[in-house]
Amino acid sequence: MKLKLILLSFLISLGFAVAPQAALANSFPTVAELAQANGGQSLKSTLANYNGNVMVAKLYQNNTVIITSRQQQDLAKVFDIRGLKVYATSDVSLAQATELVGKLLN
Repeated sequence: MKLKLILLSFLISLGFAVAPQAALANSFPTVAELAQANGGQSLKSTLANYNGNVMVAKLYQNNTVIITSRQQQDLAKVFDIRGLKVYATSDVSLAQATELVGKLLN
């Protein structure tokens, strides 16, 4: 009986630990919403190929960058890089985002 209670309390606590993360993942705007809120058209864009996954970075007004990939379109991360707010999909690493921002600013 004690083992069942321990297991049940563990599962309940796991559920509470995961729920806020799921809510956070759903709190990002779509690419279209974010682009529209920042002027609609990108000012500059660049791309890079990381192990067959092509990533596209677009610079918008208000110091905003959006990075998406061939495999992902849903935004899941935010970085602050060189004074820019960088929104990215889950498969974009900080190193990749930093490299793409560097290409945009050069």
